[in-house]
Amino acid sequence: MLFALGDELANSSIPLMGLSGLHGSQLMDMFANGWNVTLTSYQDPYSNAMWFSSYGATLSSNRSVAQTQVWDPHSRLPREGGTAPHCVFQAADVRIKPEVMAPGALLSAHASGGYTGRMDRCAASLNLGTSMSCPSVAGAATLVRQYFTDGYYPTGARVRSDAFNPSASLLRAMLVAGTTNMSSLTPYDVRHGFGFVDIGRSLPLRGGPPTWKLQVVNRAVFSRPGQSHTYRVRATGRSALIITLAYMDWPAFPGVATLVNDLDLKVTAPNGAVLWGNDFEGGDFMNNIEKLVIPYPRAGVYTVQVSAYYLFITARPQPYSLVVLGGVNTTRTLNRVARH
Repeated sequence: MLFALGDELANSSIPLMGLSGLHGSQLMDMFANGWNVTLTSYQDPYSNAMWFSSYGATLSSNRSVAQTQVWDPHSRLPREGGTAPHCVFQAADVRIKPEVMAPGALLSAHASGGYTGRMDRCAASLNLGTSMSCPSVAGAATLVRQYFTDGYYPTGARVRSDAFNPSASLLRAMLVAGTTNMSSLTPYDVRHGFGFVDIGRSLPLRGGPPTWKLQVVNRAVFSRPGQSHTYRVRATGRSALIITLAYMDWPAFPGVATLVNDLDLKVTAPNGAVLWGNDFEGGDFMNNIEKLVIPYPRAGVYTVQVSAYYLFITARPQPYSLVVLGGVNTTRTLNRVARH
């Protein structure tokens, strides 16, 4: 665990997955060389919570530091803004891939590996890439699953009678719902997906911010095209409202880049404004996960509709999961109010 320095930030711990191994190694090098390093707090615009993180943090020193470029002595590569490089593999059809981002750096101790009969030389190994970031996301998904199997939903405290086995689609929706946006222009982009995984936002716990709550639907099912399920969510207006739909689509024919089953997320605000998942007006026909972020929602009832626009005749039934995160008035599981 790394702690911030200074009277105001003393003993302020950095949240889980908030700081990459690369950033940690750079900070330790600075400490070792007598630098005064301060991690500056920043306000999360969605949850109104204060975090300490490598994203949004500021490094200051009594020496001259180039804020726009940090040289990493381990890999001999410059890092713009002090961040680790990341791999980008865009889908040719501009689907949202990757869906989430995680630190792609692993710094670990290792020996020289020689069997010479003499003491091995201690060294440090720095590995970069998706082989490092994927285990971080897998670990986060495991903790999300344990949150439900241990009964932390809906109260935020462990209640064994509340435990249930979450579906794969619910885990995906939970991870995406809590992501921190890495683009200032849109809620997602083709380079970073929906953003940086942050399970501290995904998993409300008792004693956390009272304005940050969670409601889920697990394993709801459509059996024919044209069906729709409607839910009502009462927003408090005190925190952002995040709504995420996810489902595991059936396999398509090889080389066919399209959905087999197409589900859509539509939300109607208290003033009658209509919003769509992934900001795709009329429904997103490319992705099997749709997210809608309302940073400053009106207080009142939002009508959430999940519809089966198309279901292939041999690819039925189609289950899905829905996550509502943020400023809602209750943690009770969402119940359907209409079915067509």
